[in-house]
Amino acid sequence: MDFYIEGIQLSNIHKAALKMHAGGVGHYPPNNCVHIDTGPAKGLVIVLPIGE
Repeated sequence: MDFYIEGIQLSNIHKAALKMHAGGVGHYPPNNCVHIDTGPAKGLVIVLPIGE
């Protein structure tokens, strides 16, 4: 699922999603969205750092 919340910085949404430890999370500033996998968690999750 790709989404954003008006008035909330994407980096803050990304950090909150990562803290959930519930699956894949992507941060896509050029598209103004954060992606969160909605299916069952996979065995391997790769987290890439974002620039702040």
